[in-house]
This record gives sequence, C-alpha cells and structure tokens, in this order.
Amino acid sequence: MAEKKIRNRRRGPDILIKTINGFAVISWVIIFGIFITFSLAKPSTWRGVGLTGGGGPGAYNPGYMQFAFYLMVIQLLLCAAGLAINANRIKRKTDSLNKSLIFFGCFSLIGIIIYIIVA
Repeated sequence: MAEKKIRNRRRGPDILIKTINGFAVISWVIIFGIFITFSLAKPSTWRGVGLTGGGGPGAYNPGYMQFAFYLMVIQLLLCAAGLAINANRIKRKTDSLNKSLIFFGCFSLIGIIIYIIVA
C-alpha cells in the first residue's frame, strides 16, 4: 500500500497566535513599567521601615506602590486571558504554552500576595 504524505496547509500564524504574541509583548511593557514604578517608590536610604508604612525618609512611596500593585493586577489578568486562549489553541504535539505569559503571571501573583501581606 502506498502511504499518502500529509500536506501541511498552514501558511503562518493565525489571528489567535498573533493575539497571544501581542499579549506577551504587552506583558513585557507592563513588567518594565512595574520595575520603573518600583524603582521610583524606593527610598533613597534604608531605615528598616516596611514597604508602605512609616512615612519617614526611609519609607517606600505608597502612591507608587499602589500604582505598581494595580499594574500587577492588570498583568495577572492579561496573562490569565492569554494563557486561556493559548490553552484552548493547543492541538498538536508541537504546540506549547507561552513561557513569557506563564512567568509574568507567576511574577505578578507573587507580587500581589507580597503587597497584600506587607501593606
């Protein structure tokens, strides 16, 4: 019996793959914004004060910390939506979840938990 060779009819990424890649790019931008916001919130000198408490010269700026928290929440929602689309899209052996979305989702979740515990 002659075996029929299966022809791959794919011509490039479809709209879902482009959307997932777009989510990953937006996640990179948001994570960069979180790092900038956190670096602006840092005190110039360390005096052993918590992240948001104290209000003295060694305290973190609570306005910047709250903004970084909101960015982390947006990041987590964006990563969850991207991973949901990505998990629904996996059909072949070669398909996999986007590693950037997994990493940034975990990073944002850990940051949110730390902010809730410390603040």
